[in-house]
Parts: sequence; structure tokens; C-alpha cells
Amino acid sequence: MKLSRFALLFWLGNLLVLAAAAVFLWIEHRDTRADSRARASAVAALTSDEPLIDWQRTATADHFSLPNISLSPKARPVEERTVVVVPPPPPVEKTDEQLKSELEAELNRRFALMRLVLTSSEDYPDIAMLVSGNLRLQWFERMNLKEEYAQAPSAELRRLAIDLKVIEIDEQGVLVNAASFEKPDRRFDVRIRLYEGKQTNSMVSASFAPDGKALKLPPLSQEPPRLGDPKQWPEKLEPKDYEDAAIDDIARHVKATEQGLQILPGLPEDSALHKHGARGGDIVKAINGEAVKSMSDVRRIVRTQYNAGTEEFVVTYERDGVPGTKIFSAPKKK
Repeated sequence: MKLSRFALLFWLGNLLVLAAAAVFLWIEHRDTRADSRARASAVAALTSDEPLIDWQRTATADHFSLPNISLSPKARPVEERTVVVVPPPPPVEKTDEQLKSELEAELNRRFALMRLVLTSSEDYPDIAMLVSGNLRLQWFERMNLKEEYAQAPSAELRRLAIDLKVIEIDEQGVLVNAASFEKPDRRFDVRIRLYEGKQTNSMVSASFAPDGKALKLPPLSQEPPRLGDPKQWPEKLEPKDYEDAAIDDIARHVKATEQGLQILPGLPEDSALHKHGARGGDIVKAINGEAVKSMSDVRRIVRTQYNAGTEEFVVTYERDGVPGTKIFSAPKKK
């Protein structure tokens, strides 16, 4: 009997919950419909001078077209914007000091001064050895790049025919007179200094001008310098260049072949060979006309001729299949 009473109470409780839920849903539905009718009445009461689209009629039309009318009951206001144009500041005229500083920086960027060959002899001029792109250059005092390079056989060399004159070559670098790149009517004396940065691959592999030619400085009474024979400017050897340590260093980086004495790839930049212009892959063919195929040949030829009073040694070599010569002068025997 007690169990039946408990079941009856349980089902009555469920009925009350369902009834309350039904009443709540009915009230929400009624309020929602009332709100919809209120919004529809408010929209219907809106008026506008703009023509409205009859969507019912348009839906049944054969071809739908959208006239040039506003879909909003009211047109949106056009926002007026004021554009303020600020004129650019007037250009500031650069001073001569600024132009000179920019010219010096640009020339030191274009031309890397790698070495100076300074002599006190009247027979040989001072030489500045530079690298520009893939070219190794030799400059002399009173040289005019515009005149010398304008008719050069190499297109790369002709691009260097700029308005620049070499004034002086000394321990501080190369003093030149050049026209400003920005204002060609302004000329300045600026200095190209020895390159102090890290050498790049293009600097190491830079080649001389075509045919191994360089520029020669004539006496003051003659014409301006023209392309000449590099044999006229031997490179001076110092005692440390042919001491036993230097000879042993050379022997480590060469090998004997039938074609000549070949310099091995990967030649260190601080080696004696590299200091005097040698590159990996070069083949030394002869010294003063005598063929060399080993270090023994080199020692024999140099020792014999030096003891006989020879002061200049012409080294014939081959680089990438192109023959070349390089002249070295040794100090006189005391």
C-alpha cells in the first residue's frame, strides 16, 4: 500500500513539471509573436521619398532587374572629407664637404687598393695595385682613367673610364682628383686607402686586364701614359722571399708535371707565392727562358744565374690556358 502511494506521488510530480513547462513555452511563443507584430507595424509605418521594391511582384516577373534605387528606406548621408595636401620639404643643397665625403666613400667601394709598390728609382714608377669587380688594375701617377680605359679592349675595363686622375701614390694610398658622381661640375681631391676588410672570392680570383697589359708612366716630356708592356715593371723581391722558410713553403704548394711546375689549388693567402700574384692552378713554364718541371730546376736556374750577376728573373707561366709573364728583381749581391 505504501509503495502504490509513492508511485502515485511520483507521477503527479512529473505531471506538474510538464504542465509548468508547457505554460512557460506558451508564454514565450505569445511574447515572440507580439514582438514580431510590433516590429512589422513599425516597419510598415516608415515612409521614404525613395521608391521601394515590390518583392512579391518582382519574384513572379519573367526577368529580374535591379533598378538604380536604394534598398534602404533612407539614403545614407554622404560623409565629407577634407584632404590636406602637405607639400614636400624643399631639397637641401649638399655642401662640398658632403659631396667630397660621398665621392671618397664611393671610390673606396669601387676600387679595393690591395698593394702599393713604392720605389725610389727614377727608372720605375710607383705602382698601386687595385681590384675592381673581376679585374686587377695597376695605376700610376698622372694616369687618367677616362683617357686610358675609354678605348680598352675589355668591356669591363671600359666601364671604369670615369673622370678620375691619379695625382700621387704614397704610403697613405692613392690621391686622386675626381668629379662628383652626383654633381659632375664639382671636383675634389680624395684618397683611396689600402683595403682593410676581408678579401672576397672575387678579389682573390680577379684577373689582370686582357692580354696581361698594364699602364706605363713615361717621362714628363712625353705623351700621357698608354697601354704598355708589364715587363718594364719588375716586382722587387725581399731577402725573406727566398730564405729557406719561404722556399720550403713554396715546395709544399707545388707539384712537378710534364707541362711545368704546377701550383696546387687552395693556395693560402699568406703564402709567399700568393703574395707575389700566384694562384692555384697556375703552371710555371720557364725562368729566364729555361724550362722548369720541378723545384730542383727552380733552385738550379735561380742559383746559377744569380751567382753569375743576374738581377732580374722573367717567370713564364700559364693560367687557365692563357700564357703570361712576371718579372722579379733580386737585390744586388754585396
